[in-house]
Amino acid sequence: MRNFILIITFALSAGTLFAHSGHYGSQKSDLNVKMWDNSIFTIKLDNHVYKNQKNFHLKNVSPGSHYVKIIKKKRKLHGHGFFVKTVYQGYINIPSRRKVKMSVKGNHLSFKFFKKSHHNHHGNGYAGNYGTNPHSNHGYGFQSDCMNESSFNRLLKIMQNATFDDDKLNVVKQAVALNYFSVNQVGVIMDQFTFDDSKLEFSKLAYNKTVDKENYFVVSSKFTFSRSAKKLSEYISHIS
Repeated sequence: MRNFILIITFALSAGTLFAHSGHYGSQKSDLNVKMWDNSIFTIKLDNHVYKNQKNFHLKNVSPGSHYVKIIKKKRKLHGHGFFVKTVYQGYINIPSRRKVKMSVKGNHLSFKFFKKSHHNHHGNGYAGNYGTNPHSNHGYGFQSDCMNESSFNRLLKIMQNATFDDDKLNVVKQAVALNYFSVNQVGVIMDQFTFDDSKLEFSKLAYNKTVDKENYFVVSSKFTFSRSAKKLSEYISHIS
């Protein structure tokens, strides 16, 4: 374990792992949403409803916080008819100039972020300028940019190579010291931990380094036990 920590420390000091992403601009992003099992769903994004989707793709989404509701038809017991079930309801944060791929499993969302090509701004899919959300980077009061996707993916890979939660915490503590995160990134990191105690410790550390704190309630769904979410809420209330 000592060798593992030394390797991580060297990577951090060399500046190869946690490079900032540059100025957070206003360019719009693309959003792709799929169910984990490729099933059909209906999605409400802010005030727009898109029915019977299997691979939802929307171009030119404004960066910022967006309301999302995902609905599925479920077959009733004994196969007699269907009923409608809300799979997920809440807010997601869309970064600027990114291709955002969102996968839905139960009430759990997982994200992958990719750089958006400048010369492919008008591709296939749901085209047009989308998003009535008035928030910009200034509205969120960013102190710094979120960790870029390349550095973030490297961080995840190193965490995944660590066996124990304690080792993963040692890695991510160094990342928190040097970077800012979006709520979505915080949630993905929390998914790397096995135990709620580790998730709680990290989520407390990451709160003051999160650029969209107003969406921090989203991370509560990452805990196994409700008491952990309550402890986080009490911590945030105490320091706010």
